[in-house]
Amino acid sequence: EMEADAKMIDRSMARLIYTSDFMQQWRESMRAAGGDYRNAVRRRPELHEAWLRLGRTKAHLGDRDEARRVLTQVAQKAPVAMRYLAYLFLAELAEQPHPLADAISAYQSALALLPTAQAPLLSLSRLSDASGDSGSALKWLARSVNAIGPGRPEPWWEYQLGQSWMLEGRLAQLRLMGLGPFGGAE
Repeated sequence: EMEADAKMIDRSMARLIYTSDFMQQWRESMRAAGGDYRNAVRRRPELHEAWLRLGRTKAHLGDRDEARRVLTQVAQKAPVAMRYLAYLFLAELAEQPHPLADAISAYQSALALLPTAQAPLLSLSRLSDASGDSGSALKWLARSVNAIGPGRPEPWWEYQLGQSWMLEGRLAQLRLMGLGPFGGAE
């Protein structure tokens, strides 16, 4: 039995070390990505998606104030799909320390931009349920089910899937700009 316990402890330590190394690599990757996004927006401030992703990286790295500042800027100036995503991410930031009124307000702002989008409806349902308002939770959930269908945009999925449908155009743009391995210059 002691031998089994020792093996279990060894496996747990190995997992802990692996997880620690993984998290270290993840943080380094996030910092590098943040630097890349920062460089991109310095060169081309009109790149709203780079601003959006910079805000996300800042949030993932724990720089909540900078994330909030960047995402608020996107929510005010970008095209509708980017503004919508910025509000979703601001809501996510607001949920974490639990001022739910701020989260609800940001989800409602996202919903005002795209009334048939599913992500804010599901989030409002979840928050209503968490606060004990099952009637509102069911109302938001029913709206989210009815929101599914062709011709009803949901930028959240495009963002989550990396907007692969835009890949060829982006690679061509990078080649024209002579950036990175896509255009020959490093």
